[in-house]
Amino acid sequence: MLRARRSLVSSLVEVATRMADELPGDQAQNIVKELKNKLQTVERAEREYETAKGRRDPKLPVIRNEVIEVINSSFEGSRIDLLQLVNMAKAYGEQMHARCSGRHFSTNVERFREELEKCRDITPVKVSIETLSLLGNVSVTLKQENDDQLRILRSAQFVNEYEPQTFVDIYSAIAAMKFRMETVERLAALDKALKEDILGFQKIWMRGMLQVNRIPLEVDAALVRKLHMLLLKSRRTPGGNPPSGIPDADIQSVQDVFAQQDAFVQALETAQDYNAVAVAYEGAKAFNEKLKYLLELQKNKLHATLERQPLTKEEANAANEAMATIAEIAIDDGEQCWRYLQTVNSEISGKYEEGPGVSTGKALRQMLTTKKKAGTAESGEAIINPDSAVATGVKHYFSERWHHIDNTAREHWTKAQDMLEKVRKGAKYKLDKDGFGSTALDAKTNLRVEIARTKTEGSSPFKLLRYFNRLVKEFESYDEMLKTVFVYQHRQGSQEWRQIRTLKEKFDSEKARARDSETSGVVPGHADTILRTCLKIWTLFESERSAQLKQAMDKALADLHGATQG
Repeated sequence: MLRARRSLVSSLVEVATRMADELPGDQAQNIVKELKNKLQTVERAEREYETAKGRRDPKLPVIRNEVIEVINSSFEGSRIDLLQLVNMAKAYGEQMHARCSGRHFSTNVERFREELEKCRDITPVKVSIETLSLLGNVSVTLKQENDDQLRILRSAQFVNEYEPQTFVDIYSAIAAMKFRMETVERLAALDKALKEDILGFQKIWMRGMLQVNRIPLEVDAALVRKLHMLLLKSRRTPGGNPPSGIPDADIQSVQDVFAQQDAFVQALETAQDYNAVAVAYEGAKAFNEKLKYLLELQKNKLHATLERQPLTKEEANAANEAMATIAEIAIDDGEQCWRYLQTVNSEISGKYEEGPGVSTGKALRQMLTTKKKAGTAESGEAIINPDSAVATGVKHYFSERWHHIDNTAREHWTKAQDMLEKVRKGAKYKLDKDGFGSTALDAKTNLRVEIARTKTEGSSPFKLLRYFNRLVKEFESYDEMLKTVFVYQHRQGSQEWRQIRTLKEKFDSEKARARDSETSGVVPGHADTILRTCLKIWTLFESERSAQLKQAMDKALADLHGATQG
């Protein structure tokens, strides 16, 4: 009977060892060490008795009583240790439940869609919002399952080794709760990262759209200001009136409006939520109409002045030089755009990219390299050092999407290179437009606008790569989970094992669909199905593991009952 009881306690210690692995700190592990030491004491006492029995020791009855006392004492100590583990498990279960319940997800994504109205249809934002919605739904399910496990844990009452099934229930509940807590926390981290990515992209997109609309206004303001200063130096007017017909205060008022707009742009940069970005964007955008109105008045005044008294040859030459200076800004913008897209393409490919294709001109590359070396300290640009693991992971799990991202990014880069080559071409600037302005300057301004637009749109593939990389980390964790499931020795023919194999086929099939997806929009749905399938597999694995442990307990308990009756 004692030997059968030891076998039952030994089975409980095996489960206790598993339980200690789920509990935090060293205390549980130390308790398990004590449990194993007590089992060794029992085994040693049994061997000593068998040895005495074998040599027909005359003190065998005394030895037998001593051995029984040692064994019973060890069993009682083991019972106390097991109860201590149970109490620790119950306390930890309450902590895990609180932690899991405290993780908040973006379940109300409709509000996000409203706040992100200006960029919600851009692919990186669209798929991220969809993923946030799905994560929120999964988190609700996981939290409900944790509630169920906590109820099991609270209701389980373990008193001694004669209730091994209850001990298995407590272990199974703790293991299930820990898995769900860790899963919820991992998904919560993904939820947070996606929201931060959306916020970062929203700022880039809104700032880019503001710049697209602001560039023509900046050019007009610069041209008016330079012509105003030119006429102020070359002409004299009676009564102290400005020769341009525009008071200095009016010129300054335009600069003041730009400064006010800059304050809103700065607020956009430092905003901590989507609504704050949207408010700052609308605030900055509102100044454009005022600037258009003020600049139109000033251009009309200048036009009237030059109608009355056209520019002299010297003044015209100076005006042409001024316009050339204004136009040169397009070159700086083009080079910055080109380098930015070089970084984007290098990150996407996972290796340093010299140019968008074989057509990249040697002179252009040399010019960019030289200028970059000369201006590194001022521009703050870092050496391009892409993480090849990112590209490798995305190519592995989302090969079709990676190829599309790579091609799109190269198209933007090629376009930027074409525009840079155009803005670097010389032009003859003169005031040749009806009313006021320069055709050549307008052409460079339009290129500058397209450069700003291309740079903004070129950020989309990079942000999309980041989105897929975040999913890669998730998919890698799923693969690791399934490795754990399939190295476990399942009961052949069990219902759980058959269901697991069926779900594994679905898991692999859905991963293949995600890998070969022709559009990014379907990926969140595939990712959701993959996650839910993986969670179902794990739940079946938990059921299989619990059934095996209880089966072992049933056998040990049956042996004990048999020994008692015998």
